[in-house]
Amino acid sequence: MRPLRALLVGRVNLLEKRGGDTVQIESTCRALNQAGIEATIATSLEPNLAGVDLVHLFNLSRITETAHHFRRAEGKGIPTVLTAIYQDLSEYNQRGRHGRGRWLHQVLGDSGLECCRAVHQAWSDRRLLEPAWRQLWEGHQASQARLVQKAGAVLFTGPGEKVDLEQRFGPVRSGKIIPLGIDREFFNPGTGNPMGPWQDGNHVLSVGRIEDLKNQIGLLDALEGLEIPLVFLGAPNGAHGSYVREFKRRVARRPDTWHVDALPRPALARSMAAARIHVLSSWFENVGLVSLEAAAAGCRVLSTSRGYLRDYLGDQALYFDPGDGVEIREKVLAAWSGDNNGGTRARARQFSWKRTAGLLSQAYEELLDR
Repeated sequence: MRPLRALLVGRVNLLEKRGGDTVQIESTCRALNQAGIEATIATSLEPNLAGVDLVHLFNLSRITETAHHFRRAEGKGIPTVLTAIYQDLSEYNQRGRHGRGRWLHQVLGDSGLECCRAVHQAWSDRRLLEPAWRQLWEGHQASQARLVQKAGAVLFTGPGEKVDLEQRFGPVRSGKIIPLGIDREFFNPGTGNPMGPWQDGNHVLSVGRIEDLKNQIGLLDALEGLEIPLVFLGAPNGAHGSYVREFKRRVARRPDTWHVDALPRPALARSMAAARIHVLSSWFENVGLVSLEAAAAGCRVLSTSRGYLRDYLGDQALYFDPGDGVEIREKVLAAWSGDNNGGTRARARQFSWKRTAGLLSQAYEELLDR
């Protein structure tokens, strides 16, 4: 009997513009193959569906490609699973956006801004023209609702995401909670910091693409005047040029502050293990996989309260309002002088991609049996 064949589909720039969803899909694919499922990743808008038993869709927030892949699978009678990676960006749109995005939101509102973003993406990448026009015709939220209600199964990263998504789109007929995992190198990252002069562990680390959603300037403002070394690790988002330039100006004028582009995963794990605190100050994160990885590597973890990390780390992490600089500052100072991260590390290490793949395999089989 041949193994089950699953096609994992993501956005067209999944591998060029890497993010948390890239890590999630790649790690899921590896773990599924190790579990005996023949899993492959597709970023093309027209992947070959011959011989595919199941299409696994990722990312409800960027709906353009996801809805397109669902329509193709539905047209060929292939069952679909959706990992939502749901993000409520309304607060970010109102409080966190910079530059042109802020103005467009004031004029168009949440749904109008998302449709405008789809058109901009299609203008930059002509492969997206047809899916973008379909999204404009149907409407951003309507496209999301249709997918949530019609996918064979909807997978949530935790209870918080399930509650929020069902409040927005109504009860999901076949929903399952399947937690994320952590790559093994974060469990045993080794020693040594490959990055530069901050090798004694007495620094704050913040990992994430440089963009206004991640709110790095908010973190810089909150720590103004504190003599705490600060390291930002992440590639600049080319679509957020004015924000990136302002961020770089702030970094250049703050003492003991550095910005490093993305590192390979093993080096990232060692960098996390070398840091004293990891801070993720985003306006919204689904879980914030880097926070979970940092905890497993041995960092004390401070995270935005906007998202679902609490379903994983509970009160072992410190949480803050990303728009409250005073609270961010107080939480950083509390973590800086706090106890070690033993409890957080032990809790984070409960999560593995092997466990995720096992739960996914069960979900696949149940869907195919139906």
